[in-house]
Amino acid sequence: MTIAKVYTENGNNDDEKEDIVNHPKHYTSGKYEVIKVIEDKMTEAQFIGFLIGNILKYIMRAPLKGNELQDYKKAKWYLDYLIEYLEGDNDE
Repeated sequence: MTIAKVYTENGNNDDEKEDIVNHPKHYTSGKYEVIKVIEDKMTEAQFIGFLIGNILKYIMRAPLKGNELQDYKKAKWYLDYLIEYLEGDNDE
Protein backbone atom coordinates (compact mmCIF):
# COMPACT_ATOMS: atom_id res chain seq x y z
CA MET A 1 0.00 0.00 0.00
CA THR A 2 1.56 3.31 -1.03
CA ILE A 3 0.44 5.96 1.43
CA ALA A 4 2.09 9.20 2.53
CA LYS A 5 3.77 8.74 5.89
CA VAL A 6 3.57 10.93 8.95
CA TYR A 7 6.22 10.51 11.60
CA THR A 8 6.64 11.61 15.17
CA GLU A 9 9.26 10.98 17.81
CA ASN A 10 8.47 7.73 19.62
CA GLY A 11 9.45 9.08 23.02
CA ASN A 12 12.75 7.18 23.23
CA ASN A 13 16.08 8.94 23.40
CA ASP A 14 17.28 7.23 20.22
CA ASP A 15 16.64 8.41 16.68
CA GLU A 16 13.85 5.91 15.90
CA LYS A 17 10.68 7.31 14.37
CA GLU A 18 7.15 5.95 14.69
CA ASP A 19 4.80 5.94 11.72
CA ILE A 20 1.74 7.15 13.63
CA VAL A 21 -0.66 7.12 10.68
CA ASN A 22 0.20 3.98 8.72
CA HIS A 23 1.65 1.61 11.33
CA PRO A 24 1.41 2.93 14.91
CA LYS A 25 3.41 0.87 17.41
CA HIS A 26 0.32 0.10 19.51
CA TYR A 27 -1.16 -1.74 16.48
CA THR A 28 2.03 -3.52 15.41
CA SER A 29 3.56 -4.67 18.68
CA GLY A 30 2.66 -8.34 18.26
CA LYS A 31 3.36 -10.95 15.63
CA TYR A 32 0.53 -9.70 13.39
CA GLU A 33 -0.69 -6.20 12.61
CA VAL A 34 -4.13 -5.66 14.13
CA ILE A 35 -5.79 -4.66 10.82
CA LYS A 36 -4.82 -8.04 9.32
CA VAL A 37 -6.27 -9.97 12.29
CA ILE A 38 -9.52 -7.98 12.06
CA GLU A 39 -9.67 -8.60 8.30
CA ASP A 40 -9.12 -12.32 8.84
CA LYS A 41 -11.81 -12.67 11.52
CA MET A 42 -14.59 -10.72 9.78
CA THR A 43 -16.72 -11.48 6.78
CA GLU A 44 -16.09 -9.28 3.74
CA ALA A 45 -19.20 -7.20 4.47
CA GLN A 46 -18.22 -6.77 8.12
CA PHE A 47 -14.68 -5.72 7.22
CA ILE A 48 -15.87 -3.19 4.63
CA GLY A 49 -18.23 -1.76 7.27
CA PHE A 50 -15.33 -1.60 9.74
CA LEU A 51 -13.22 0.35 7.24
CA ILE A 52 -16.06 2.75 6.38
CA GLY A 53 -16.76 3.26 10.09
CA ASN A 54 -13.15 4.21 10.72
CA ILE A 55 -13.16 6.60 7.75
CA LEU A 56 -16.23 8.35 9.19
CA LYS A 57 -14.83 8.34 12.73
CA TYR A 58 -11.61 10.08 11.76
CA ILE A 59 -13.30 12.64 9.50
CA MET A 60 -16.00 13.51 12.03
CA ARG A 61 -13.71 13.95 15.01
CA ALA A 62 -10.78 15.60 13.20
CA PRO A 63 -11.81 19.19 13.99
CA LEU A 64 -12.36 18.33 17.66
CA LYS A 65 -9.01 16.81 18.67
CA GLY A 66 -6.41 19.46 17.93
CA ASN A 67 -4.51 17.59 15.21
CA GLU A 68 -6.93 17.80 12.31
CA LEU A 69 -4.43 16.95 9.57
CA GLN A 70 -3.33 13.74 11.30
CA ASP A 71 -6.93 12.49 11.58
CA TYR A 72 -7.63 13.34 7.93
CA LYS A 73 -4.53 11.34 6.99
CA LYS A 74 -5.79 8.43 9.09
CA ALA A 75 -9.17 8.64 7.31
CA LYS A 76 -7.31 8.62 3.99
CA TRP A 77 -5.31 5.58 5.13
CA TYR A 78 -8.54 3.66 5.77
CA LEU A 79 -10.04 4.88 2.48
CA ASP A 80 -6.92 3.80 0.58
CA TYR A 81 -7.04 0.44 2.37
CA LEU A 82 -10.72 0.04 1.43
CA ILE A 83 -10.02 0.85 -2.22
CA GLU A 84 -7.11 -1.58 -2.37
CA TYR A 85 -9.18 -4.22 -0.56
CA LEU A 86 -11.97 -3.86 -3.11
CA GLU A 87 -9.44 -3.99 -5.95
CA GLY A 88 -8.02 -7.17 -4.43
CA ASP A 89 -4.63 -5.61 -3.70
CA ASN A 90 -4.54 -5.71 0.09
CA ASP A 91 -1.18 -7.39 0.71
CA GLU A 92 0.54 -4.48 2.41
